[in-house]
Amino acid sequence: MLTIGVSAISAWILSEFSLDSDQAAFWRRWLGRFSYWWRRALYAVIPLGTGMVAAMFLRPADSVGQQIFQGFVGGCAATGALRVTPPGLAPGRSARGQTPDQVKANSVLTWMHKRAIERFDALTRRKIDEDLTRCRVSKDGDPSELLKLAEEIAGALRQESQAALAKQRERSARVLVQLNALMDEVGDPLATESQHNKAVFSTAELLREELCARRWNRPPVSKSKEGR
Repeated sequence: MLTIGVSAISAWILSEFSLDSDQAAFWRRWLGRFSYWWRRALYAVIPLGTGMVAAMFLRPADSVGQQIFQGFVGGCAATGALRVTPPGLAPGRSARGQTPDQVKANSVLTWMHKRAIERFDALTRRKIDEDLTRCRVSKDGDPSELLKLAEEIAGALRQESQAALAKQRERSARVLVQLNALMDEVGDPLATESQHNKAVFSTAELLREELCARRWNRPPVSKSKEGR
């Protein structure tokens, strides 16, 4: 049993390296720890199960040290099996019109994490939309939460416009100018209600695009969700 347990855990830990830590922080911050981790637990079933199966083919060991070592070997073998390209999809062959790079990535582990990324991204976009929509249609018309988030994004853009590569620096500077102009319109006391609403909507849309596309690990704007 010790060998099986170590093998399953080793396979799971090794498979976790396929997910980027910055992306994980982005999803966890917006979805909340509980919502994020129970979904991550579902995706751990495949490497855990593969590690258990791999350990069953190993010869039983007597000492605890040998069992732990064999379990680790089984976990490595399970991870390797999950990363193997299926037969008939080797690079250079015609695999239903796929490019060589796509074929190389065609493994169980890669497929599993692609599905995880797609689902987490969809859930995060929905959560960001909900929070920004709540800011846009606040009952008292107070845009302070929206402006607070916009200030954070503007600060990140300001840093990128000074330190990033030339192409990224140009884009960050352009978005920063656009965001600053929208923030001025939102806070303009002389603006009409129509102009104010349009500026709030445009600001929220710009923030949504930046948060989703850039995967910025920004705190959720909902105060009730902070600290989760």
